[in-house]
Amino acid sequence: MAKRNIESEIENDKNLISNHSNHSKYSKIIFPNGVKFEGQFKNGELDGFAIQDFPDYYRFEGDFVNGKRNGYGVEIYKNGFRFEGHYKNDKRNGFGVIINPLVEQTFEGIFKDNKRVYGLITFDDGHHWEIKYRSNKKYRKRSINECEYETILGSLKS
Repeated sequence: MAKRNIESEIENDKNLISNHSNHSKYSKIIFPNGVKFEGQFKNGELDGFAIQDFPDYYRFEGDFVNGKRNGYGVEIYKNGFRFEGHYKNDKRNGFGVIINPLVEQTFEGIFKDNKRVYGLITFDDGHHWEIKYRSNKKYRKRSINECEYETILGSLKS
């Protein structure tokens, strides 16, 4: 998954908004507790690319529509946990990747309303599992080889 250059995107957004007013404006709000919202606002809501930064907890960089996460985004938590993927109506939906350094594994798969549905887990030692979920709990898993991993991952991303 391609990484985004956030600083350059923010600068481009500033220029775009100042040159082409479409009722949205670029703003930066910093609350007394250090929480920051920075990005495009429309009718008082985040709308377009924006950053939410909760300094003691996590940071979200991504797309918003009417104040809700919609489209591509990245969550980065203070403990190293990271999610990159797609959102719909403020929930993880579609393809996404979870990197969890605390248990030394990566999940790549499909989400529906913030719940894992199906995907692949890769452990730091290189072995892979194919996992299916029911009610966000693992109900079927099997070890797979590198060739199967590549085939399944390709189908998940398409």
